[in-house]
Amino acid sequence: MVHPGLAPDAIPEFPEGVEMRRAQGDDLDAVRRLWADAYGDLSDGERTIDARLDGASWVGLLSADGEPAAFAVNGEVEEANGRILGAGVDPDFRGRGYGALVVAAAMYQLTTRDARRATIEVRPDIPQGLRLCRDLGFSPDRAGLEYRRSTDEAEIQEQREQRRVAGVKARFGKWR
Repeated sequence: MVHPGLAPDAIPEFPEGVEMRRAQGDDLDAVRRLWADAYGDLSDGERTIDARLDGASWVGLLSADGEPAAFAVNGEVEEANGRILGAGVDPDFRGRGYGALVVAAAMYQLTTRDARRATIEVRPDIPQGLRLCRDLGFSPDRAGLEYRRSTDEAEIQEQREQRRVAGVKARFGKWR
């Protein structure tokens, strides 16, 4: 998804007891844990998380009452286009608006590095992520669509069988 016009004066305001800081050192372990917990079964795995953290120019950690609750990860800004590599909220802290806060903080951080536009990859099977990004001004980008297929052979075979059966039409009599 793409946000075509970032506003440098859109500084997110955090409620009392909630703070956002740049993750450093031991905080990265908390971010890895949050990333795995936030995505659950939809997580792409530890290697992908580590690769995104290695390519990050900024990692933000949101804490609620001193406990890690959410994160956002930004990539490099190239030609005034910034990338948000990932964001997530601990399942225990969902429903409090922390997702919007961390994505807004990531967008603001990109503007401090002269980004005028932002992109974020949102999985289509996470509807709350799509809704949140749309509410923050992101819109689908044609180049950003991603369709995933299962790599499980049994599931692939089952899908093929369903398509084969669904396409069968019985024909009786003399017809052309």
